[in-house]
Amino acid sequence: MHTAFWPHADLPDCFDPAVPLPEEMRKRLIEYFEERSLFGHTETLSRYAVHWAVVMENTRRPVPSLPDPYEPLLTLWQRGGEFPVEHGRATFWPWRLPLEPREKYLSDKPFVSLESAALDALDAEHVD
Repeated sequence: MHTAFWPHADLPDCFDPAVPLPEEMRKRLIEYFEERSLFGHTETLSRYAVHWAVVMENTRRPVPSLPDPYEPLLTLWQRGGEFPVEHGRATFWPWRLPLEPREKYLSDKPFVSLESAALDALDAEHVD
């Protein structure tokens, strides 16, 4: 995967470029985002998340037994969150993370737990 696209790499296309995002889904995503005011990368990452699901259902390649790479973003969005990327940093309030080479972030342990109780506790701690 080319690092120039980090942190917004097109994982579905990297995994299996033979499985496209269906045109009807692409159009529905465009319509959805036309009605909302969100950060530009949110639209791109949402398209990748939907395309990933399509690839996982339709690929002829062996599917890795790994967690869905988009699950943390989906959880963030389902909880009403979003994150800006400015000046080489992604802000996940209260954290501002520099966009370092992806190798620096590779870990088998998440930055924070994605369990609902842990996220609820973080929200309670940081919400006015």
